[in-house]
Amino acid sequence: MQTITRVNSNLYNNSGGTPTLSRRNFPINGLEFYLPLWHPELSGTPVISKDLNAFSCAVTGTVHTPNVGRVYDGDDYVDLSNAISTIEAQTGGTIIVWANITDPTVGFNAMFSFSDTGDASSDFVFQVHTSDFRVRIRENGAGQLDMRSPGTAIGAATWYMYSLVVDGNFNAMYLDKTAQTPDYTTGNA
Repeated sequence: MQTITRVNSNLYNNSGGTPTLSRRNFPINGLEFYLPLWHPELSGTPVISKDLNAFSCAVTGTVHTPNVGRVYDGDDYVDLSNAISTIEAQTGGTIIVWANITDPTVGFNAMFSFSDTGDASSDFVFQVHTSDFRVRIRENGAGQLDMRSPGTAIGAATWYMYSLVVDGNFNAMYLDKTAQTPDYTTGNA
């Protein structure tokens, strides 16, 4: 485990029109997994997460474009298997994904997902599906949680910040800092 107390130049500053690196440091104590795939330091493969765990994650298919980040065409991915046991062990936390989906009305646009390699019917998916922001958890094929933000207009080729907050007592979804009122197909708040 590497010792890090702060991440340097971790966010882009877009105040002048063209994104440029800015020096906005934030403490990462308690941060389990932070993978800013747009950051130039994470342009190769494997990428190393910018948290105290320093997870190594292999990149397949996608390439880094300066001032843009990574573009995924449907079969590109970042392998998070080195971080999964740490992520799964959490009883609460926040997942935030900043994404621009070309066509949110087509297919299952998974932004973050993982599954049990011993059981393909157990998975966690954080996605946009036919214009709904959705989170689904299945265990042995049985739905444990399926929540979505119905009626949320997710525009094509538009940047959004998708967030899920879980603390063991409730689940909350946010789209661009706006709390969503989710429908629960399975499970509850």
